[in-house]
Amino acid sequence: MSVVKSIRCDILESVYGEVMSNIAINLDQPLVLTSPPCTECSGPTRLTGIEPHPTRPRTDLRTYQCLSCDAVHAVVVPITA
Repeated sequence: MSVVKSIRCDILESVYGEVMSNIAINLDQPLVLTSPPCTECSGPTRLTGIEPHPTRPRTDLRTYQCLSCDAVHAVVVPITA
């Protein structure tokens, strides 16, 4: 079995131009994604949606759903360059 160490973004090059062709994702270190605990029961949550904030420029709304009680909550996150 082979292990992928990096991923080239050739598909993005066709959409965004030559700059994207030099981007690679390093998979030598594990990628750890964390979700905030549920605001209702403190249980684990999963990310169920990301969308641009409707009134705040350069921010996203991330929607999380609780895996224990099914509560849904959104978090405003600034977009970093």
